[in-house]
Amino acid sequence: MLILCGSGDNNGAVDEINDWVARKTANKVKKIVSEVDMESFSALVLVNAIYFKGNWLHKFYDKFTVDEEFHVESKSAVGGKVKLMYNPRGKFFYGVNSRLQCQAIELPYDGRNMSMFILLPNQTATNVYETGRKLTAGDLVNVREAFNMKSKRVRLWLPRFKLDERLSLAEMLSAMGMSDLFSDGAADLSGIDGGKNLHVSEILHRAVVEVNEKGTEAAGVTAVGVMEVSFEIGRQIDFRADHPFIFVIQDKVTKSILFLGRFVQPTFLYN
Repeated sequence: MLILCGSGDNNGAVDEINDWVARKTANKVKKIVSEVDMESFSALVLVNAIYFKGNWLHKFYDKFTVDEEFHVESKSAVGGKVKLMYNPRGKFFYGVNSRLQCQAIELPYDGRNMSMFILLPNQTATNVYETGRKLTAGDLVNVREAFNMKSKRVRLWLPRFKLDERLSLAEMLSAMGMSDLFSDGAADLSGIDGGKNLHVSEILHRAVVEVNEKGTEAAGVTAVGVMEVSFEIGRQIDFRADHPFIFVIQDKVTKSILFLGRFVQPTFLYN
């Protein structure tokens, strides 16, 4: 969606952008820009939205979900309570990576073309931030290979959670080498309006991810203002995500990563 500004009707532009975002994300994201944001978007706003809703191939049962403690820094440090879901006898692709000191499990959605991968650090040896720093693009795109995943019987505990994050990306992207895009006179955006006076003033991103017993519902919007472990054969594995972890939602056909995030600490007891 491309909105040309400059008419002075910032309120109208804000409403138009946010209404479009709400429609495209099934009301998971209802607001991406405000009137304050529009004051810096002097020429145009480019908005991109992605919405995903997937039902688990192997669903959790509501009757097994209970309130449990979530450990943040160590096994003794409790960060709050979560609704911990439980799947007692599922068969999942599971593996470990000794370099990352981490285990991983793949949770497929109906149709098997999409999956959520949970990367769970070994809490006695590392933490989620160290694991994140060691992760490579190849690890994320090829999780099965990176973790040598095999089909295993797994008893799975996973929090029911909802995350909502709004980020400013201009400084981050400039540091990654895209500084010309944000510099007056340096970027060539003449393909938009025929002139060479445009540059990007800000990039805003908001993502909402909700995980429950039935599956995952997620939406993301970006607004641009111009441990090695061995197991006996047949042994059932316990995968208990009661401490910080990384999650990846991937299109298995194209290997595109749609959502990537960390669940670090519950801020409230999910109702």
